[in-house]
Amino acid sequence: MTAASITERLHRLSPGRRAEVAARMNRAAEAVLSEPIALVGIGCRFPGGVSGPRSYWRNLLAGWNAVRDVPSDRWDVDTAPAGASAPVPGRATSRRGGFLDDVAGFDAEHFKITPQEAAAMDPQQRLLLEVAWEALDDAGLQPPAIAGSRTGVFVGVYYNDYLRTGHDDIAAVDAYTTTGNAHSVTAGRLSYLLDLSGPCMAVDTACSSSLVAVHLACQSLRLRECDTALAGGVSLMLAPETQVALSQWGMLSPKGRCGAFDADADGIVRGEGAGVIVLKRLVDAVTAGDQVVAVLRGSATNQDGRSQGLTAPSVLAQRDVLSEALAKAGIAPSSVGFIETHGTGTSLGDPIEFDALSMVYGRDGGRCALGSVKTNMGHLEAAAGIAGLIKAALVVRSGVIPPNLHFRRWNAAIDPGPTGFYVPTEATRWDAAPHPRVAAVSSFGFGGTNAHLLIEEARLDTGARPLPGEDDTTATAADDPLPIDRWRHERFWRGRTEPSPPSGSAEDGIPPTSGDGVVEILQDVFQRALGRRQVRPQDNFFELGGDSLTAMRVVSMARERGVHLRVEDLREASVAGMVGRLASAAASVASAAGVDAASEVPLTPVQYHYLHLADPAPEAWDTQALLDCDERIDPDLLLQAASRVVDRHDALRLRLARTPSGWRQTLAPPGSGPAPHVESLDLSRSSDVAALAMFRSRAGELQAARDLRTGPLVSLVVGDRGPGRPSSVLVSVHHLAVDGHSIWMLIYELFTAYRALSESQPVELPEPTTPYAVWARQEAKRAASGDVRAQLAYWAEQDAAETVQVPVNHDHGPALLGSMQSSTATLDASATSSLLAVDPDLVPLLLTALLTSLSDWVPEGEIRVDLRDHGRRSTSPDLDLAWTMGWFTSVYPVVVPIGPSVSLEGVRRRLTGVPDHGSGYGALRHLTEEGARDLTGRSEISVNYTGRLDGGAGGPVRYAATQARAFPDRRIPISRLIELKAVIIGDTLHTTLAYSRDRFRADFMDAAAGRLVAALHEHADI
Repeated sequence: MTAASITERLHRLSPGRRAEVAARMNRAAEAVLSEPIALVGIGCRFPGGVSGPRSYWRNLLAGWNAVRDVPSDRWDVDTAPAGASAPVPGRATSRRGGFLDDVAGFDAEHFKITPQEAAAMDPQQRLLLEVAWEALDDAGLQPPAIAGSRTGVFVGVYYNDYLRTGHDDIAAVDAYTTTGNAHSVTAGRLSYLLDLSGPCMAVDTACSSSLVAVHLACQSLRLRECDTALAGGVSLMLAPETQVALSQWGMLSPKGRCGAFDADADGIVRGEGAGVIVLKRLVDAVTAGDQVVAVLRGSATNQDGRSQGLTAPSVLAQRDVLSEALAKAGIAPSSVGFIETHGTGTSLGDPIEFDALSMVYGRDGGRCALGSVKTNMGHLEAAAGIAGLIKAALVVRSGVIPPNLHFRRWNAAIDPGPTGFYVPTEATRWDAAPHPRVAAVSSFGFGGTNAHLLIEEARLDTGARPLPGEDDTTATAADDPLPIDRWRHERFWRGRTEPSPPSGSAEDGIPPTSGDGVVEILQDVFQRALGRRQVRPQDNFFELGGDSLTAMRVVSMARERGVHLRVEDLREASVAGMVGRLASAAASVASAAGVDAASEVPLTPVQYHYLHLADPAPEAWDTQALLDCDERIDPDLLLQAASRVVDRHDALRLRLARTPSGWRQTLAPPGSGPAPHVESLDLSRSSDVAALAMFRSRAGELQAARDLRTGPLVSLVVGDRGPGRPSSVLVSVHHLAVDGHSIWMLIYELFTAYRALSESQPVELPEPTTPYAVWARQEAKRAASGDVRAQLAYWAEQDAAETVQVPVNHDHGPALLGSMQSSTATLDASATSSLLAVDPDLVPLLLTALLTSLSDWVPEGEIRVDLRDHGRRSTSPDLDLAWTMGWFTSVYPVVVPIGPSVSLEGVRRRLTGVPDHGSGYGALRHLTEEGARDLTGRSEISVNYTGRLDGGAGGPVRYAATQARAFPDRRIPISRLIELKAVIIGDTLHTTLAYSRDRFRADFMDAAAGRLVAALHEHADI
């Protein structure tokens, strides 16, 4: 009997029972959402020299005013004329704001970031890294100790000023511009550098961003999504556009002074800074003996909805968010003695906020102070909420309420009479009461998102460092270290980076290393690529701040000086260690895993061609398939099966190394070297979409980790979904060893052997035919013969032929590999048998059918088509390659007629004239050696016939995929716009007409696919 789903079970309940279930759920949610959260660490960088909570508190008590004129290194925009009656286009109402002293300084070396990347990074990202580190230090948490932990990161950020600076020249945009300016990376980089695995997100709700981020962090802790959280916000003013735009709205104070709730208040003053707090569940913090600065009791967020205008606040929405936060905290409004308000100092916003506050607080006869740190240092926008929260935390802890600035009398639209609200204008004692002090914090975004939070005195001696004046108004406490003392700052700015990026001369401040040994060359290359003044032999590239982009540059720079590296070498070894690896690699050419010099295998023409004309990093050339099996797979048995297959086929034991004289290939004997790589991937809790994403990620990692010098070339990942559930298996084999036909031979043998081993039966597999190395050596001899050179005239003629192009009807930019779409069709066994009777090769038939399907809209004439050969055609009749694994693929062009008169016989005549039965092997090598041209990849059309995949072994493989998926780089530009792929599995022909959707409409190509299948059926009926 099938178990009912939870939806069905709820549907069957009576309305009364469903109401009981809902009530229980509500009670459970209320219990979870009321859990107290401990604030255990604070980091902040605010105007007026604030570098931490102690200097912040000192300035607050002193009633400091950090607002000043725009620094000369930010921007120069004229202010509006004094007394202007209306906004002046292009002018700012005020030059005043709360500015940090230094936004260009950054300790890039501490965070292992190169000067080039640091200069491209938004200073908001840089500032957040340092402040978050300071918050962890204040919490007594060493970053290495939390690496790998479930620590969440929640960051409020919304302006992108840096992206607008210095980009007048489009050539200044580099690869780091994207990651350097993406808000997601502002949060993500923190998780990456600290190696944190909890939730990570950037929050943009405008002015309420950082308080919403804290709310989300608390919820995540309560829901056990993370065990520690970093929450806060960052905002910097780096360009004049926002200042001018707010002036056009009439929002800025012409006087450059924020007077929250004051009768003379005339607008906001902008400010900048960053604040980060460290949060834990209170029970965890107390158990760990952490300092507890204050306790976050409850919070809420909501939206204004359709208020009087997009940016106009809603008094009812504000009332509701205050009430909801109190309810979640389980705190009575009368318990709150201080509210850090949004308090922007605008004639519209202040009265609305006061009205909302008076509906909830201040009506029980008790006094309640209203504060706004915006009067001290301006509106920090994305960081405003965290600035207010940190202030409130310090207030409840110390029992002193700092003064507000610029307040003399209430705004005329505010009636404080019925309330107990007051605005303190001097430091005011908040005497201890029987109950802990409770404060509230508000933050409202101009997009309508509101946040409110309740914070309570901890009343627990946890060893927290004292604040200035705490317990003794005449005492002073140790202040926060200044950034200049804590960090080794260098200035980084787009176009003004100090030190300058190395140019390769001693004048750039990076002295060249002496000597031409490998160690000295690598030290010099590292210094120049990373902008380091010194690199030691024991240094590791990635630990110095290298990344994948710089790694490719290092590989190229080292190659130019005769040192051949792989990216994986940079990741795994120090400078000195790489020298040892390179020496081992050179030795492995002559003796890899017991292989002597006699085992050297010549590069085949296709290998030689791709190694010299294609990607210079061949480690990433894996052929991959994801197989959906029909039972749970045992990884240990699969390893046994894979080892047998590798021992049977010499192509799976090839080794490749780059030497000063070029690429060399050797062959390891059976049973030597590393075993095939087999691992298990836990998919028991993953959806199909998540599982596919995990396979994609692992596929890329396997390719990156491939070492062609030592092997193995075969990697298998078993996706395990748990007992009783079928597995999926990722098969990843380097292209050096297999082509498309060979990987299906491998899959057949792998799972045939696995089946036999699992049933304790003898393993019976098809007998291998001619070894791959024998064929490779023969082809090398042929390539050196005069016969092959005589063919060059033929290939030159093909290259020079005048051909027609395929008209496109859907031009959407460059065609990319990821744009390929396909239409598939299958011919039954009878039609397939008839086609094979007409021509066992099938290539002429497939090509003729394709040309027929395109003739209606491609101009009549001759067209160049790439043929991809998988037929294991040997130029020697004594070699049998039918069951030989290897990379036999060859792509070669043919020029054939297209138009109404296209015929099978005409196509056959053209193909008959192709040298070497169309293999093109010899021509590929000679054209590569001479550097004449690359014949392949220029055609817009191709035909790719793989042949039979069952190898005559009695039908399809039992474990073959119901859906096989490969993982190519989908951003690769392509010239081939239409490709016909065909394969025979069992007795049926499967065709796929692939095309670029960036060039052709789907309905158009579906019609062409229909004509293709019709043409094949016509030939089958002949």
